[in-house]
Amino acid sequence: MTPQTLDYVKKLVTRKPILFSEICREVQESGSHWQPAQIRLCLHAYAGIEVGDGQDPLVSVGTRSTTERLREAIYEAVQGQGGRPIQVARVLELLPSDLTTSVAQILAVAKIDTRLTVTGPMIRTK
Repeated sequence: MTPQTLDYVKKLVTRKPILFSEICREVQESGSHWQPAQIRLCLHAYAGIEVGDGQDPLVSVGTRSTTERLREAIYEAVQGQGGRPIQVARVLELLPSDLTTSVAQILAVAKIDTRLTVTGPMIRTK
């Protein structure tokens, strides 16, 4: 499984819980030759992903901290702008309404996210 396929699977799971069989179908449609047992092992090893019991379990994201949710939302907001530099104040406007934060906190979280670069009041993807 390529890193891109693994990222895609993680995005599927973070949107909503999904059946394991659907993940296997998506992985194989991406051109991967991984077998279901290999996919299941990979999912079990991935921090933050929970795999239920049974033959076709539900796969979901475990409980994430507010900082993890904020980090992901910041990345998605910046990436949604094509990766171009975006002002922190604009990122604040683009965040989901259930996240309460500040410009200072966005800057602090963005600085520790290895996928982002902070330059002054601007954030962009690497």
